[in-house]
Amino acid sequence: MGAPLLTESLAWDSALEVVEAAHGREHRERLLGAMRAAYLSPRGRAGSPLLRATDRFQWYRKGVLAMHAVREYVGAERVNAALRRFFERHGSATPPLPTTLDLYRELRAVTPDELRLSARGPVRGEHLLGACGEAGRGGADGDGRVACDARRAGAQGGGR
Repeated sequence: MGAPLLTESLAWDSALEVVEAAHGREHRERLLGAMRAAYLSPRGRAGSPLLRATDRFQWYRKGVLAMHAVREYVGAERVNAALRRFFERHGSATPPLPTTLDLYRELRAVTPDELRLSARGPVRGEHLLGACGEAGRGGADGDGRVACDARRAGAQGGGR
């Protein structure tokens, strides 16, 4: 389950880390800004939870932005530790192959209790939605990012 999400989202996550190391955070943010623009463009309100991603949009955009959000909330060092452990346990390319649940377990293991809802949101089917994501309000803050007042809402639209 989730092989395309694992390969594409983690490949982009790694690529963004390389961009930041080679060219600085500003370049990384510019690239993420382009991804956010595609993510915030008009589309259906709720898709399937990310752990059960079935379409290219989720693999190439939503997964990348979710990994970025987890890195921002939890910290790059913890996320890198979780990824190291994930690849140590599942990097042999022999069955049983890893699933998105295996990645989720590793990320959850490094997430402090007080941050677990935030890290859980984009991955388990809850979405971090801002006013701009719902109604097109909010504006570019000058560096390609969109300013939003974020809140958690379930895939069905009800806040929790």
